[in-house]
Amino acid sequence: MVSTMITLGRAAAIAVFFIYNMILFYLVFRQATENIFAENGLMEMSQALLLATTAVIFLISWRQLEKHHKFVLLSCSLLCLTFLLRELDVADFELPHFLIVIGSGTGRNIILSTAWVFIAIGAFLNWQYYRGKITLYFFSKTGILLMIAACFLLVGAFFDHEVIKVSYYKFYEELAELNGYYFLLLGALVSRASLQGIANRPSH
Repeated sequence: MVSTMITLGRAAAIAVFFIYNMILFYLVFRQATENIFAENGLMEMSQALLLATTAVIFLISWRQLEKHHKFVLLSCSLLCLTFLLRELDVADFELPHFLIVIGSGTGRNIILSTAWVFIAIGAFLNWQYYRGKITLYFFSKTGILLMIAACFLLVGAFFDHEVIKVSYYKFYEELAELNGYYFLLLGALVSRASLQGIANRPSH
């Protein structure tokens, strides 16, 4: 029963991935709906929704796992927040002034930099543990899904900097990023089960 549910879950995730991609291709190339990949358009809003949801899921898993795994999940949640603030320019929205100050420009950079410094310090202080588990983390289900996400984001960066020069490069950039964030979400969804097994396995 459990294996059947897992198989159905995987099939559903793959189906959603392909269907959403096909819809976007149809809208752009058949309906000429180019505004969907414009600034703050449908694709960017979808990315923001995926990132916000993923950050929350990582935090939920963070509450349910032991110390060292908590730190990894907190790092993943912070990564999502970093991407989210990169994708959205909060200054473009009607928000309280203090949210605009801390969510954009210098305020955003200071807060994120400070948070990442604390993450780096924590990783350094616990390096002996992570060094022995690093292979297990990378090849866990969450680790593999995050590496796939990173590949999509790298492709998006190539389009963004026009290393790959094609028509509609902005659409392909946003599509690659959207797919990357989707796999990031999948990684978050399996993070609890994925990381629970690492603590009981021998270090490499």
